Amino acid sequence: MGERAWWSGLAALALGLAFLAVSALLWAGGGKSYRLLRAKLRLGGLLLGLGAVATGCGDKDDSLVMCYAGGWDSDSYAQPDIEVDSTSLDFGTLTVGQSTLLTVTVRNNGASSLSVSSVDLVDETGAFATTFEGSTDLVPGGELTIDVTFTPTDHGAHESTLTITSNDPDHPALNVLLTGEGIVP
Repeated sequence: MGERAWWSGLAALALGLAFLAVSALLWAGGGKSYRLLRAKLRLGGLLLGLGAVATGCGDKDDSLVMCYAGGWDSDSYAQPDIEVDSTSLDFGTLTVGQSTLLTVTVRNNGASSLSVSSVDLVDETGAFATTFEGSTDLVPGGELTIDVTFTPTDHGAHESTLTITSNDPDHPALNVLLTGEGIVP
């Protein structure tokens, strides 16, 4: 959004507040025309609404009170928003040497491209593996499926962490806990 549109929206906000203030004064002072008062209240509300739209106020997760007080640049709303279908995968119990595969679905719920720069697996036992390598971009609404395999190398509990690194400003590194148990027949 350009600076001119933001200032126009701010002017509409100010005009809307002025109409509401004048209308309130007329009402308190016993204004002569109820219809005129109602029309001014509607116009004030309309201008407030137009000002909110023009300044980018009222978007997802924003307080209108804070917005009217400070106003924001609409570019701050065009951000990626990462979400995974699960923050933990439990592979259950497997015989040592057997394998099972589970998936993690990554979604971009944001308004701009989500860049998944890496998927790292911290696994000291070598029981977990993923075939995802490199990086990828997800358009808004896009999804990525990451396959994770569990192959227990010895008996006992196994635990690892899958870290998904992205350009999401709120969650630049998202961890998925991986657990499973190996048994000897």
